[in-house]
Amino acid sequence: MQRDENGFMGRTTYPESAKLSTIAMGKVAFDVFEYKRVRREYQQEQFMKSLNTVTSDDDYTEVLFKLFEQVRLINDDLDNHMQMQTTKRESIMHLEKILLTENEYNHLLNQVKGEDTTLVEISQKFADLTGETKRILDTIRAKSDARKDAYGIEQGQEDVRSNDHK
Repeated sequence: MQRDENGFMGRTTYPESAKLSTIAMGKVAFDVFEYKRVRREYQQEQFMKSLNTVTSDDDYTEVLFKLFEQVRLINDDLDNHMQMQTTKRESIMHLEKILLTENEYNHLLNQVKGEDTTLVEISQKFADLTGETKRILDTIRAKSDARKDAYGIEQGQEDVRSNDHK
């Protein structure tokens, strides 16, 4: 069987949905998320710039509002930072649980070496069996050729459908 232009093998015709390129779809989805992230950051940056702009025409309530908004945004940033730190700490704690100690690693290494030895033994036995099979087939071939010579059968005259066995 050969592969078609989309890489599928076989005689079955695939519906269009099976031919969608998930890699291309993932790239588009990533681009959309990246665009949204950049836009969100730009809007927040513009808002922060507007809070830092205090003019002489502003009354004290507007100045206080801008100060409180700046403090609120800083607190939100700190809260987000603390959440990221907590997530990182939990991830590290999770990884520490699955880390191998030196003894566990040596035990695993010994098991792998044992399995490797077993595979080598199986491979050697398979090679021995293959050699023995070849020897048996060569013996059968030699006996068959001897019988052909004994009965005067030449190459190409063999009739497989008829034999002396009943």
